[in-house]
Amino acid sequence: MNAFMTWVADNLGTVLVGGLLVATVMLLLGARATWRSAKRLRTPPRAYVPFLLSVILLAAGGGGIALFSSGLIEIGPDIWAQRGMLGEPAPELGFAFVESDQRGRLADFRGQVVLVNVWATWCPPCIAEMADLDRLQSTYADLGLVVLHVSDEDRDKLLTWLEERPASTLHAYVQPLPWPEPGRPTSYVVDREGTVQQVLLGQRSYEQFEVEIRPHL
Repeated sequence: MNAFMTWVADNLGTVLVGGLLVATVMLLLGARATWRSAKRLRTPPRAYVPFLLSVILLAAGGGGIALFSSGLIEIGPDIWAQRGMLGEPAPELGFAFVESDQRGRLADFRGQVVLVNVWATWCPPCIAEMADLDRLQSTYADLGLVVLHVSDEDRDKLLTWLEERPASTLHAYVQPLPWPEPGRPTSYVVDREGTVQQVLLGQRSYEQFEVEIRPHL
């Protein structure tokens, strides 16, 4: 993602709330302007221009309210829940490894820095960052980094995907996903003590991941 999209992802809750407030102001201004310009429609043709502009403003405000409010309803709770995880011990996460189907837990990696990457095979941005995460694992494995990909898809589907795309990172599955997940990919940086240090929503580059993990290695 570019710098602007990264900022939006990191501040998505604020963006949704701010967008809702702006849309509400637009709706109120549009309603007022529409009412005032409608009274002048008996003196065409100039009166039609401000009337049409006010209707456009009104419609834009209404559409914005619908868009941002639905976003808050659908993903807002997960965003707030994620923010509440920062600085706290990571919730228990049990899973099964895709290749071996053996059970595992996040607690098994205590003493290492774990980057938990929530993804799916149907998610293009998830797949796009896989190469960077694979490179990250190869570069920092000796310093104690573990990149753990977690999906809620069926094991057979994930196994087929991995057979075609071998990786040096760990892949696991769990149904349903127990951690909040407003969108994919979502990555959690968990330090050696098991504390959630960062939550990254959206696709990131190698350099962006590196900035987040290095202070904890």
